[in-house]
Amino acid sequence: MKELGIECIVVNAAYVPTTDKERKRKDDKRDARKLCRELIDGKMKAIYVPEPAMEHARSLVRQRGRLVKDQTRCKNRIKHLLMFSGLTAKSENERWSKKYIKELLQLDCGSPELKSALYLAIEEYQNIRK
Repeated sequence: MKELGIECIVVNAAYVPTTDKERKRKDDKRDARKLCRELIDGKMKAIYVPEPAMEHARSLVRQRGRLVKDQTRCKNRIKHLLMFSGLTAKSENERWSKKYIKELLQLDCGSPELKSALYLAIEEYQNIRK
């Protein structure tokens, strides 16, 4: 709209004062009048709208945070599976190195079902890690 020469602002809807009557009878016509009234009175304050590049950076940070949480969940599931089954790795190392994962994959689980469950959990962790 700025390119067309139309000045506009973005406001938080919660900051627009509303009467009880306006709350009970909501429709576009009333909302438009309310916004117009507040704009004419100069009571509306614009909120900050970040540039697209900043929004993209925020999305990247959020996505990385989700991946870190997923990775932690996978580690906890593997630890739970090991504890529940009474299995322990030779090196009770808290660092999830390639050596440690290889050691987990070579554990004697006692049954093929447990071995499959452990393998799937580790495979999920590795996929998230990639």
